[in-house]
Amino acid sequence: MRETKSIAAMIRDALAKEFSAKKILILGYGAEGKSTATLLREMNTHSTMAIADMRENLSISHADILYLGEHYLQALSEYDLVIRSPGIPLSKHIWEECGSRITSQIELFLKYFRGKTIGITGTKGKTSTSSLLASILEAAGKKPLLMGNIGIPVFERIDSCSVDRPVVLELSSHQLQHIRYAPTLSVLLNIYKEHLEYYDSFDDYASAKYRILLSYNDTQSLAFVHQSLKSRIHALENTREIHWIGDNLEILRELNLPPYLESHHQRINSLFAITIARSMGISMENIQEGITRFQGLPFRMEDVGTFSGIRFINDSASTIPEAAISAIQSLPDISTLIIGGMERDVPLTELVQFLVSTPQLNIICIPDTGKKLYPLLQEANYPLRSLFQADTVHEAVTIAMQITPRETTCLFSPAAASYHAYKNFMERGAAFNTALETTS
Repeated sequence: MRETKSIAAMIRDALAKEFSAKKILILGYGAEGKSTATLLREMNTHSTMAIADMRENLSISHADILYLGEHYLQALSEYDLVIRSPGIPLSKHIWEECGSRITSQIELFLKYFRGKTIGITGTKGKTSTSSLLASILEAAGKKPLLMGNIGIPVFERIDSCSVDRPVVLELSSHQLQHIRYAPTLSVLLNIYKEHLEYYDSFDDYASAKYRILLSYNDTQSLAFVHQSLKSRIHALENTREIHWIGDNLEILRELNLPPYLESHHQRINSLFAITIARSMGISMENIQEGITRFQGLPFRMEDVGTFSGIRFINDSASTIPEAAISAIQSLPDISTLIIGGMERDVPLTELVQFLVSTPQLNIICIPDTGKKLYPLLQEANYPLRSLFQADTVHEAVTIAMQITPRETTCLFSPAAASYHAYKNFMERGAAFNTALETTS
């Protein structure tokens, strides 16, 4: 009797057929681009491999053709297949001319993987929800694979795939934009104004997120969506069956949540992870075990420790005002807030109104949005004695050490992106931790 092929072998065979004897352009040479190049070399599909990247000084020895620097997009139309890394902006003209030939790792994986996939997206909370769900599934003995935007390209884990191992995919708007396949279970946590420097409008950004809900002729698919999005999503066509999740947190009373899951946003994230797990037949005992095992994530309401009698919380992952508001609300003993980051024209009205309603806070504003927030708070009659400005994270920590009462909490929650000064929010978070260690 002939041995049945493994899922991993089937994916490799399908990709080999997809790539065979084609001119292939890898667009973007970050983590995904490198793993795509590695897979193509391993497969030896007699295809031509080119690499295009806006950075000029890359050292790449294994490509047949290179397009580096300012004009890296010039040759897209010359290739049979363009495998695009997330986050590379392409004009509408390019999509109209080459769209049918442009794909991505995520799209190819969803096209050929025949096991269960759970795709999780949202402006905030997708990493926490994906990681918590993976921990719960691990506790239930499911051996899940956690991949995608969390930093693990799917092409790196093909050989680990099997029909019995659910795949949890954290998906960004960039990974969902223009996608033509979707996960078995789709999860949409929330949508806030974010990435407006990349998309032409908020509607374009939201539309990229909504693609996770489309049915793509798969009648077995299901979506879990927060009920606050119901009015927007009802206007969409061709959506899959949707299970609406609200703010009824009653089920959480049956469980013991650690302190880092106690903010409102994290409780909603937990509710999504628990609901999905229960839909997969996971017991409450296994759910509790998974929650207990879950250690939280760096720079997401991370309790860094007590320095000079002050407790410091690192929430560098806070890149929008709503995240900072939720973080503040979860800390009853907060007395100092360090806030500010990259300017992206995100409205600050709601944030100002919230801060004015909590005048007991010392607020330290750092560039760039901090320079915009400071005068707005002045105009709103926030107590001047409680407003401070700093030029760097290190200076902000120094001020916080001086003004924060002992046995209270200082929160670093920027409410803005980090790219003006750091590679990402993780580098910013590490800078905050370093400042604490060198200042105390």
